Amino acid sequence: MIRGRGGRLTCANFSTEAEASAAIPSNPQLDRDRDGRACETLPGTGETELHEEAGLGDGDLLDFASVQTLLNRGTVYVLNSEDMPDGLVAASVFRY
Repeated sequence: MIRGRGGRLTCANFSTEAEASAAIPSNPQLDRDRDGRACETLPGTGETELHEEAGLGDGDLLDFASVQTLLNRGTVYVLNSEDMPDGLVAASVFRY
């Protein structure tokens, strides 16, 4: 087990943000910005939360989808807004 200064746990001790956040009561140093979430650079729980306004640590789903497409040898096309079908802001075609 990796311990930080003073023998305290660090983010390296956890695989997910959820695991680290569960340890906040006995390891408050894991929640640096005091928002109730620890080690926010770790993978989350796999759940998606929608927010009315963007917040610290929020991700962009279009960026995520684009990166995952590229990582899986797919192709991402960027179009001008006037070239988008039916005036949409995003469109996709899934083939397998």
